[in-house]
Amino acid sequence: KYEESLKCLDRAIQLNPNNPEFQKNREGLEQVKKMFKQIQENGITESDLDDNFARFSWQSAEDLVGKLFEKKNYTVTIGVPTSDGGIKRQGDFGIDVEAKNGTEYLGIQVKHWENDVGFEDVAKTLGVAQKFNKVIIVSTKSGFTSQARKHADDNPYLIELWDSNKFKDELRNYLLK
Repeated sequence: KYEESLKCLDRAIQLNPNNPEFQKNREGLEQVKKMFKQIQENGITESDLDDNFARFSWQSAEDLVGKLFEKKNYTVTIGVPTSDGGIKRQGDFGIDVEAKNGTEYLGIQVKHWENDVGFEDVAKTLGVAQKFNKVIIVSTKSGFTSQARKHADDNPYLIELWDSNKFKDELRNYLLK
């Protein structure tokens, strides 16, 4: 009931304009209202980026990557379609998100880890990604080891690494603008 609360605070300010707490409370309520609207519309707020996605599980991080690529005009599948028409969520080294547009077919692995993603993790992901034009590995909370970066630098046509800063920039550009 944000609007009702704002009206009450406006009335309190009108009755007592010299009370700084009323204005402070009104500004705080406006911030909460804005954050709630962002979550409803985009599933994320700037504070989620600031606190390194603390409230997100690995599944919700995958969902967020899917939403990002939908905003980038891709057709997205999160998880792996099963033979019975369902979807299986991996939670390991498989491709978590598939994204297609007219020219690209991307396999996206989402690593929702505190530690940097290493070469072995990148190699395992590439091992299950033959059907894609390119693989993107998103490290939502951290980055990549130097060996993983070297491997990506040696194979730029095949793999792209997004550290948490790149991921946050993409979210700002497509979901929080």
